[in-house]
Amino acid sequence: MIARYRPRQKAEAYLRLRTLPGEQAQADWGHFGHIQIGRARRPLMALVIVLSQSRRIFLRFFLDARMEAFLSGHVEAFDRWGGVPKAVLYANLKSAVVERHGEAIRFNPTLLAFAAHYRWRCAMQRLRGPDRPWKEDKGVMAFLNAI
Repeated sequence: MIARYRPRQKAEAYLRLRTLPGEQAQADWGHFGHIQIGRARRPLMALVIVLSQSRRIFLRFFLDARMEAFLSGHVEAFDRWGGVPKAVLYANLKSAVVERHGEAIRFNPTLLAFAAHYRWRCAMQRLRGPDRPWKEDKGVMAFLNAI
């Protein structure tokens, strides 16, 4: 009943994003709780990197989300795919972003040096909105939940 009186939001038109092969990938961490190893309780983290055009998924589990694991996961993904995308998009990850003020972003210098070595560009993905670049969000989450 209230819905009849509530003002409706204006509909927005969105252009479907299309990417070329090798143009971009998206990377993100997923947390899968903790595991017990001896007396130590360790976090179980998954690095997910998805090629935008083909939607090929690279998934690797780590016992932390440190920079060493983050970068080695990238190298493993690129080796598996036989190449490096032109750009990798990141959400607001601590591994990738040191500071963010609105649209102003300061990437982690270690990540930028690593990206320069392998010749890819670091970019931010939009955090909200139906047109955000993380195309596989629902597919990746369904995949991760199925594990």
